[in-house]
Amino acid sequence: MANTLEFPNGMRLVRLDELPGPESQRAVEWARVQRSHIAPGYKLTESNDLRFAKYAEINVNAPNIWRVFRDLCHALLGPTATLVAGEVGDEPCSVGSGDTSSIITMLERHQYQLSHDGFVQFGLICDLNGTISEVFVAPTKHFKVWLNAEKLFRSIMDRHKILEQSRLEFIDEYPRTTVALPEGPDAFLPRELLNCFKNELGGSTVARLN
Repeated sequence: MANTLEFPNGMRLVRLDELPGPESQRAVEWARVQRSHIAPGYKLTESNDLRFAKYAEINVNAPNIWRVFRDLCHALLGPTATLVAGEVGDEPCSVGSGDTSSIITMLERHQYQLSHDGFVQFGLICDLNGTISEVFVAPTKHFKVWLNAEKLFRSIMDRHKILEQSRLEFIDEYPRTTVALPEGPDAFLPRELLNCFKNELGGSTVARLN
């Protein structure tokens, strides 16, 4: 196994004894896990949707997830945005809209949980004059980004020393285990965290990208 990405504390690849099924099937899956090569980097593809020009997926080392999210949002989104969030396994939904910088400040108070909790997914979306930009962090903590400002996007990748890759693997391609984060004074259950955001933002709606 040659994985170089630093995974979040709430997510890891499975161990052999955690794989379900008959031994022959487990052996195949375990061999695939051992061949995995999950590394930092990004890949950028052209869009066929007139609302955005490019689509990016990014692997970010866990300690840097919040900083990359913050910087991408400031660079790519307009002055107002909508927070979309949800628990793992659910379709993310609109939590509320507001000033982009204010929402980022609100989220920053929970940056550790947002960066490491595999039961939570979140992002910000901006719909402006028929164009859509979105920065989204999946439960597996890799990024999905819909963008219209390629130069700004690449400048953020350069700032964080994240390199473009022709081929990139993601942890959600492999059997994995999601574990609860240690309890602490600043920790919330996923539903409590989402309710906290809803209480602060209201709950206006916006159509998000898939």
